[in-house]
Amino acid sequence: MADYTIMTDDELALACRCDNNAAWNELMTRYLPVIERYAFRTAGASSTEYDNLLSDGVFYGLCNAVKHFDPEKSSFSTFAGRCINNAMLNTLRRRYSQRRLPPELIVPIDSEVAALSDDDMQSQLEIREQLEEIRAKMEKILTKKEKQAFMLHIKGYSFAEVAEKLGTTQKSAETASARAVAKLRACFK
Repeated sequence: MADYTIMTDDELALACRCDNNAAWNELMTRYLPVIERYAFRTAGASSTEYDNLLSDGVFYGLCNAVKHFDPEKSSFSTFAGRCINNAMLNTLRRRYSQRRLPPELIVPIDSEVAALSDDDMQSQLEIREQLEEIRAKMEKILTKKEKQAFMLHIKGYSFAEVAEKLGTTQKSAETASARAVAKLRACFK
């Protein structure tokens, strides 16, 4: 079995595309602190806004980064930073329903990604525990179909592909994934 802790972010991103849960765990361990800091800096004291930014940074930003990453164009950390940043900005745009956001809400994430330290073992252990808690709650609150649709979608499959894999309609796959996100958000508030 490969040691994912010594892999580069680029290698992990490519391994994640092959439905490799261990690679996903390591990638989440590395990027969750960055996403949390950025969400906190952007949302301020609003816990609801923080939760929304955090979940969209993970579920849409990081997952889209894995899905669309091209190692010939940039490093994964640079690309992931932009994807996470864009996912959070899109969340804010939807929330405020304006074309332009106040400049104080736009904070570049590139410096956060570059500053991520591999030496912070305590933080990584806490993140692993949080991931286990999330998995346990997912098992408890999601139906089989919701979990399958959600997991396939965050791994980069389009809803059409999810529907094909689950033997259902695209609308049903979208609805199941949306229900999963709503349940998870409600569970972690």
